[in-house]
Amino acid sequence: NSQMLLNNRGSLNAQIGFNPSDPLYTNLDLEVKNFLLSDLNIYSTYYTGHSVIQGDMFYYSHSTITNGDIASENKLVIKDVSVNSNKKGLVTLPLKFVIYILKDKNGDIDLDVPVRGDLKNPEIDVWKIVWTTIKKLIFNTADNPVKSLAKLVDANPKDLENISFVYPDTIPGESQQKQLDLILKLEKMKPGLKIEMGYAADTLYLRELVLNQKIADLYTRKTQKKASNEKEIETFVYSEIQSDTLKIEDAKLLLIGGENSLDSLTHLYSKSLKTNVSRYIIDKE
Repeated sequence: NSQMLLNNRGSLNAQIGFNPSDPLYTNLDLEVKNFLLSDLNIYSTYYTGHSVIQGDMFYYSHSTITNGDIASENKLVIKDVSVNSNKKGLVTLPLKFVIYILKDKNGDIDLDVPVRGDLKNPEIDVWKIVWTTIKKLIFNTADNPVKSLAKLVDANPKDLENISFVYPDTIPGESQQKQLDLILKLEKMKPGLKIEMGYAADTLYLRELVLNQKIADLYTRKTQKKASNEKEIETFVYSEIQSDTLKIEDAKLLLIGGENSLDSLTHLYSKSLKTNVSRYIIDKE
């Protein structure tokens, strides 16, 4: 058992159990508390180009070595950290942005860093593995911040990445409302976060859906019933245009007024959907 004071503020406590005759079987518990992160500025500035303004680090590690195979569970907790960008470091890291994303509702960053390896392999460096894992986490968070942000509202990241609507729906249903509520909740919980949503649709497929729906509506209005199959629709379309020489899609277009008419109907659907989503958000805010 070993204890140490770190820079008159932090503390280190280490417990190790091993067989002196066979160090390939070892248990190690390591605990660091209240370590002032700014004490690492000489390293963080050089390697990452960022200096720590404030922040405390807590580190907990439990490692077991069995016949040279290490299984190490590492938990890193960083409280109330803020950094300043100084210059380019040895490694370019989007640290400031990632810190903002990773902070939970209490302003803490909680990371789990598991390490596995064979210490009999001279190329295995445990601390290098830890650093590589953290660096990978930083880049992954920068590339896909949604995964980390979703944890703030206990959401599935997919619920924040995409809100799907099925034609001809233009009003958010229960599932879409839940997703929109999560986004609004996330913005409130994360000061400074502004989420922008964009509209995307497979235009050709949407035009096809709009066209077929318009034809189905015409069929119902004319016959006072719904078509039971596509053959009934085709017969109806050719009867209405009084010709069967056109391809069925061209005949449908002709029946509703042509390409311009279909463009207008498709645009109207998209506009209605976006308007109703915006209205829901405004009403909730």
